[in-house]
Amino acid sequence: GFNKNRGQEIGLRLRTDNLDGLRPFEVIMRTLLHELTHNVHGDHDVHFKMLNSALKKEIRVLSPTPTTDGKRGRRVAPVF
Repeated sequence: GFNKNRGQEIGLRLRTDNLDGLRPFEVIMRTLLHELTHNVHGDHDVHFKMLNSALKKEIRVLSPTPTTDGKRGRRVAPVF
């Protein structure tokens, strides 16, 4: 991926290098989070790594997970 002017333009490669198919969603998401981190920190320093790790952790918590019946989804508590 690439990040131009701190997020003015972000590019991601969706297809595999041999154009045989699409990259796995997890790889695309990991690359997107990496490029979004560059909006805040340009260099790959400790601050970059800390924010990128925090974003990856947050996306793991929020991502749909397989349910017991094999479908993908997420259970949330009702809001009253």
